[in-house]
Formats: sequence, structure tokens, C-alpha cells
Amino acid sequence: MKSFRVALAALAVALSWAVAIAAPMLPGLTGWERGSAYDRSYDVNYEVVAPSTVLKVETFTPREGMAPGVRAYVVTGPESLWVHLGPVLFLEAQDMKVAVGDQVVITGAHVSVNGERLLIASHVEKDGLTMHLRDDMGRPVWNNWRPRQPA
Repeated sequence: MKSFRVALAALAVALSWAVAIAAPMLPGLTGWERGSAYDRSYDVNYEVVAPSTVLKVETFTPREGMAPGVRAYVVTGPESLWVHLGPVLFLEAQDMKVAVGDQVVITGAHVSVNGERLLIASHVEKDGLTMHLRDDMGRPVWNNWRPRQPA
């Protein structure tokens, strides 16, 4: 009887995992999902922490076919560069927003896209708050996220 319960529990875990893997990605997250070509460009070995001033914030499409994202152009020390924050759908649902003139601390990985050096952010700190975009392994937190339903 005990082995039956163990087998049943293992089956429940496996089915839960399979459903989570098979769950359809929201259209507003297309191309941003874990394991996508864009996601694979993030490497925790190239992470830096960059105190920065935000000069510009805009929507953009990182790669053809991807859902729109948000990026910020920042100055950090002697360098100015773009920081990719994440998909618009996810960022619009966050309490913290990034705006021109903000003093922020960005944790992210340096990447090169079409010869341009930029950061893909994993965390953004502002006024004592932290917006989490990727976990400690570099995986996007929006992967299993769903927007709040209106009350």
C-alpha cells in the first residue's frame, strides 16, 4: 500500500511538471520564454552590477517574431548602453516602473547583439525596491507568470 502511495505521488508530480511545461506561452511573451534563442544569450558568468542613470525608455522588438519589450538607455560610469528589461506585458504589470532621470542599480549580463554591447537585466533596484526579472540562474521570472485577473 505504501509503495502505491509513493507511486501515485510521483505520478502527480510528473503530471504537474508536464502540464507546466506544456502550458501555452502568453502571446505577449512570445520569444521571451525560457530556452528561446534570446533567452540563451543570457549568461550569469557575465553579470555585472551597474549603478546607472536612465536617459531614455522605449519599447522595441529584440528579434523578429518576438513580442515587444522594454529597454532603457543608461549611463553608468564612463559608458552609455542599452539595457533590455523584459517583455512589455510583464513590465506593465509590475509596481515599480523605470523612467527617464531615475537613479537605478542594474544587475545584468553583458551581451553583444549585432556588434553592439548591451546588458540584459536580471534585477533593477530603485528607491529601495527591487524588480526581479531573472532568477539567480538567469531564468526569466515571467516564464510561469500570469497577469492578474481584474476583480
